[in-house]
Order: sequence, then C-alpha cells, then structure tokens
Amino acid sequence: MHQPQTFAWGGQRYRYGAWHAEDGTAFLAPEHTAGAPSAPVLRRVLDQLTDLGFGAVVTSALNESVTPTFLSVGFQRIDELAVLRHDLASIIEARPVAHRRGVTRDRDAVLALDAMAFPPAWQLDAAGLHDAISATRAARWRVVDDASAPIAYAVSGRSGRAGFLQRLAVHPDRLRRGVGRALVADCLRWSRRWGCRNVLVNTQKSNEAALALYHDCGFERTHPDLHVLRTELR
Repeated sequence: MHQPQTFAWGGQRYRYGAWHAEDGTAFLAPEHTAGAPSAPVLRRVLDQLTDLGFGAVVTSALNESVTPTFLSVGFQRIDELAVLRHDLASIIEARPVAHRRGVTRDRDAVLALDAMAFPPAWQLDAAGLHDAISATRAARWRVVDDASAPIAYAVSGRSGRAGFLQRLAVHPDRLRRGVGRALVADCLRWSRRWGCRNVLVNTQKSNEAALALYHDCGFERTHPDLHVLRTELR
C-alpha cells in the first residue's frame, strides 16, 4: 500500500491506498478504534474508490464480526488466516541466534527479504512495514544478519497485556536452521517480560510450514479465523 490515506464518515474510518500486488487495485482497512462498519458507509467508500480510478478492492484481514457487512455490499472471500495463541506458560528452547534492533536504514534490505519469503499478495511494501511496526503501543523489530544482508527479521508488538508476532520472515535458503524458531522465542520472552498474558499470531491457512513452526513453538489455533475479501468496482 503506497501513501495511505483515510476516509472518515459518521464515526467510521477506513485507510486506503494502492495495493502493491496489483495495479489498479485498492487496499482497504477499517480502523478498529472507530465505529463498526456499516453497509451505507461502505458503499460510499466504494464509490469514492471508483472515482479515484480503482477497478477492484482488497481488504485487510477482517474478523468474522465485520465480514457480513462487507459481503452484503458485494465483497467475496479470497483468503483465510488462521489465528494462533501462545499462553506464555512455557517458552520453547531455541539455539542462540545473534539478532539486533532494526533501524530505518534496514528498510530496503528487509523489504527485499520479505519479497523472497512471501508470495506477491502477502509481501509488505514500505507502508506495510511501517504499519506492522506502528500497529501497537510498543514494538520490537529484530534483524538477523549474514555477512552482507539480513537473512531474517521479526516484528513483535504489545498493547496492554496482549502480545503480537506481527511479522516473521526468513530467507528461503535459511529455512529449517532454527532462525525462525529463535525469533519466535525472542518474541515470547519479550512479551512475557513486559507482563503480557498471551501472544497472538496469524498466518495463511495454506501456509503449512508456518503453521508447523508455530505449533512446534507452543501456539494453538483459536477461532474464529480472519478473512481477506475482494470486490470488483467495474
């Protein structure tokens, strides 16, 4: 998503921008701190996006409480995300992996790594990385380096007593070497140190490797799942 902006009507707010994965498609995300989505406002948002020249809209991951409203104005499900929770009662052991704090100058290299780790629809652009880091009141951005470039990174966050593993990416050539496990363990330790009661993470239901890693690290599936929706505007 590039240069995100905001629609605001009647207490409802939606962030929008050009979706990085497909020309002419908008990315739309309701802001959870605002009023609940309503069909009349959503139709107005879609009209505005049409006027701006977009031909389709893809949403952020939505919970089941708001999905029916989007479906009622023509959206359809295109992907589902599994939500997993760790209760922090017992944190897995992981082999030591050196990692450091991520900084602004890491952005381009981290985004290049992200593009290698995820299919196009799920890759982050600069705005998406910023959103991952700034989505919670406190965040922890860790980077694992090789001799010349990052080979893995993780963004963790916490709000109140809840922790979140916002993003985890490992270079395809470094999978199954304990790097991802070490970054998950770091997220869990950081969250427990700051008094979190649990940590949440989500991933595509089709991403068997990620699901296996999280289960191995002590996460358990919760319900309901999250949904990504799409509608055509023309």
